[in-house]
Amino acid sequence: MSAWLGVLPAALAAELRERGWAEPCEAVFAYLATFHPAALARLIEDGALEPPDLTYAAERLGSVDDSAAVRRALRPLLRHRCATVREGAIYGLERHLDGDLVTKLFRMAMEDSNTAVREVATLVVREFFERAVEGTGDQ
Repeated sequence: MSAWLGVLPAALAAELRERGWAEPCEAVFAYLATFHPAALARLIEDGALEPPDLTYAAERLGSVDDSAAVRRALRPLLRHRCATVREGAIYGLERHLDGDLVTKLFRMAMEDSNTAVREVATLVVREFFERAVEGTGDQ
């Protein structure tokens, strides 16, 4: 059994194998986000995924409605050693920002060692504030 499947409940791991998902991929992350979001969050939190898969999983978790679960799973990834994982976490958190995360992303936009991460953090913070201004009715 692949290590990543071992993180999941046995019945769910068996279901994924039956569906042909012995290896992690974007399709399985989409399926988990839709039907088993807590399992996707656990998979991310456990650290069983390689950086490319972790990046896709983080982005897909952002489609889940449970903001607290999304923040809990993705906030630690903002410190991940791999820049693409940090980028995926930012995209995943985009719809789930709170004050602390906006501050963290602002700091990343200014200080992250990777240009792409700085650019994505800048974009997400800018869009957050644009939505906030639009919501006030001031135009």
